[in-house]
Amino acid sequence: MNLFHRFLILGVILFQNICRAEDFTPKVTRIEASFVFNIEASDDANTLLMVDNKRLTISKDGGESWEAVKTIENEIMSFQIDEFHSHTRAFASAKDGMEIYLTNSQGESWEKISFDMMDEDSDFSYCDMVSHPNSPDYLMATCRECKNIQSDPSDDIDDQPKFFQHCKTYNLVSKDRGKSFANIQAPTTFDENEPS
Repeated sequence: MNLFHRFLILGVILFQNICRAEDFTPKVTRIEASFVFNIEASDDANTLLMVDNKRLTISKDGGESWEAVKTIENEIMSFQIDEFHSHTRAFASAKDGMEIYLTNSQGESWEKISFDMMDEDSDFSYCDMVSHPNSPDYLMATCRECKNIQSDPSDDIDDQPKFFQHCKTYNLVSKDRGKSFANIQAPTTFDENEPS
């Protein structure tokens, strides 16, 4: 088979998939829940995640039915579908910020990733996780741990530099899907000749 025929067949297959996607209409357009901050869908549009009443819930039928993720007992603050591996991977952040849960199976199973360097006595902590676009084994976490946060009614909530002045930031990288992390150290001295 020559190259032209291969491209022609590939074009027909892609055209058929696009036509099928245009025919897709969601079955569910409204969900009754107590308090929902966000709902996200994986690539297949049938697997949905949401946090309802501080519990991560999952739907595998486009939102017709929901169930709590039983393997996650902690309260969940937020979650995100991985932008680079959105067909299989998602992250859920525990309310205390010390743990992130990771799925590589559209929510079938979840692994707990703990960040031991953070202090349990912090006033506020959280971590964000991102994946490498080409290698699913590589993860990067940015964690903030905040202590001695003073709340003043006159403070502007949007004044983030003031809020984060009592925070320590950790940048971590993993080469083994979150089984271990190494802290990325920033340089402590700068060359005077380098532009700032």
